[in-house]
Amino acid sequence: MGCCLYTSTHEPVQENNYQIIMPKSVTYLKVLKSQKSSCLYECGKHQYIYYLHPYSNFSIEILELLLDRGFVRNAKYFRKYNHHNSCCLGYNSRVNVQENLPTKKQKTIINNFIDDVIKKYPNLDFKEKSKLNKEDNQPQQVINKQLKQQSKKVQKIVNLEDVQELMNEIQIILISCCKMINEEIDQNLNFEIVNQYQLKIFENDDDLGYYTNHNLILYDQNIKLLKSKQIVQQQFNKMLGIKLNEKVIMKEYKLLQNKDGYFNILKIGREQQQRKKEGNKKQQNNEGKKKEKQEKGQVKEVLNQINVIDDQSFTLNDFKIGDMTIKIVDPYQSEENVTLYLNYMAQVHNSQSSLESFTNYYATRIILADQCIQNKSQNVKLILGQRFMEYQIKGKLIGCGVIELTKTQLLSEYLFYDPSLKPYSFGVFAAFVEMEYVRRVQKYFPNFKYSSLSYIISTCQAMNYKLQFKGLEIQCPDSYVWMKYNKEIKKLMKSNTSRLNKDVLIKMNKTYDLKECQIYTQNNYYQLSQLDQEKQNQIIWILNQNIDVLGEDLIKGLTFLY
Repeated sequence: MGCCLYTSTHEPVQENNYQIIMPKSVTYLKVLKSQKSSCLYECGKHQYIYYLHPYSNFSIEILELLLDRGFVRNAKYFRKYNHHNSCCLGYNSRVNVQENLPTKKQKTIINNFIDDVIKKYPNLDFKEKSKLNKEDNQPQQVINKQLKQQSKKVQKIVNLEDVQELMNEIQIILISCCKMINEEIDQNLNFEIVNQYQLKIFENDDDLGYYTNHNLILYDQNIKLLKSKQIVQQQFNKMLGIKLNEKVIMKEYKLLQNKDGYFNILKIGREQQQRKKEGNKKQQNNEGKKKEKQEKGQVKEVLNQINVIDDQSFTLNDFKIGDMTIKIVDPYQSEENVTLYLNYMAQVHNSQSSLESFTNYYATRIILADQCIQNKSQNVKLILGQRFMEYQIKGKLIGCGVIELTKTQLLSEYLFYDPSLKPYSFGVFAAFVEMEYVRRVQKYFPNFKYSSLSYIISTCQAMNYKLQFKGLEIQCPDSYVWMKYNKEIKKLMKSNTSRLNKDVLIKMNKTYDLKECQIYTQNNYYQLSQLDQEKQNQIIWILNQNIDVLGEDLIKGLTFLY
């Protein structure tokens, strides 16, 4: 099967059955330093982000290298998290569409969207939808209320003054544990809790003793040093538990710290009762997991890939779903799509945006136009780069997906739509349309097999829907290796760690000769080795500062403006 990559401005070069163009992708030569900004996800802390600004539009090859290195497009530049300093970490995500199957709930959303929106728009039955949403949410509301009531029953808060002597003794023990841990990991952790009123102390039921949040406070106040050693909360808890080694204080209490859970202060003679309780809990958890596995097996039997696109209508640039037409077009701005965007921002996100914002973020090109891959044997061509996926019913624009197409994936950057469609989960519906589109395109281009969901912030509730897709893969921010999303990865993401895989090391060829880099200066292109020695030394110093952020392939692929 012959596949070629073309641009309109350069002659193709033959490589591995592909014709590949490497146009000059120029960026500014400067040291990339992560910039501090307020957290976008309202945790009250700060994010640190690297910004890479194009001087000229980038090629598809450079775009793919940027995505592999954890960058995403943002307005007129590319951004990437500094994972070692940021509060809420963003993890790159994608779905292998051949492994994706909709859950029963997702399938219901898709079918409801077709029946209630595509077939009826603009005559939508909001009362019926509101009633359905209320019925769907009622069981969870009841569960949440029950959990809250149970929590109130179990958690008997204890005043610090009532156990001050006990807390002072615990502080002494923790400082001795700190010394041992510091020697072990070669750090300078501080286990002294300056403000003891941060402590939350609860009385254990059945007069077992107490449990506190010592472990959470200690991890938080040493978080930068611990993250530098790739130590997450659960690992810290385990280390602390080993060092405590069931120490006895005041001849009455034993100190215990499990991998999960609070810091325990158990009355001597009662710890066996606690262990028995934990054993029963573990057994219940195992039984619950077994039941969950059985239920998943039953659900899997009724799942199948959902196909909503009309077969006869499908082309790589447009297709239909019933009365809805989806068109994939170049980015542009018009009164219709700008008005749709502004209404969406105002009514869905309660944010006042502008024409300038729309232009900068979505309608401005920073990727070269007129790039494509072509299957000559079947005479089909897929246009790559920045695109709009427009959703229209009866000629009216009701939604627009801002996407990027590369040789291997569809990257979903943003979606805005008619605010009246918010109750119908347009985001979930659009995600499955994109995945089905990728599956169909893959028949012509076998390497085109991923639908990218961009960043996922695991602590952001609004992004949780991205974690529900089967076939989900998460990129490790440290090693850039893609990993299948599972329970272990979920735990690590919740703890905001930057190392998700333990076995694969970061691949970095430190011996790469930087003198082979491309430099653009005085309106001409040069190899670095062609410049005078003083300029070479200056440029090499800057590139060495950036190699951990950009990586060898990007350093080699980009051209730097000097």
